[in-house]
Amino acid sequence: MIRSLRRLLSLPFQVLGYACFLGAFVTGFISIWNMVKDEAAPGMQLGELWFRLSPETLQLAQPAVQRYLHPAIWDPGVLTFLLLPSWFALILLAALCLLIAQLIYRVR
Repeated sequence: MIRSLRRLLSLPFQVLGYACFLGAFVTGFISIWNMVKDEAAPGMQLGELWFRLSPETLQLAQPAVQRYLHPAIWDPGVLTFLLLPSWFALILLAALCLLIAQLIYRVR
């Protein structure tokens, strides 16, 4: 009973982790493709990827974090993370999500 509940709680983290890993693979492949095609093309940053996919949510996230959590969380923390290459940031998110899923589901 408890084990199936833990499995159910860890499932969203596993799905999100594998989706981030797949996204990291795709954005890494696109970055490599663009560098081969055009030698001066830099890799895409996570913030640029987020803006291309959903600009409204990116514009809403900043005031929400600054207003409801703390202004210092956005500027040095989230902003630094958004400036990372998208493939690297997505690998970090995937590793974090899969680690959380493993900690929830771990047999004790």
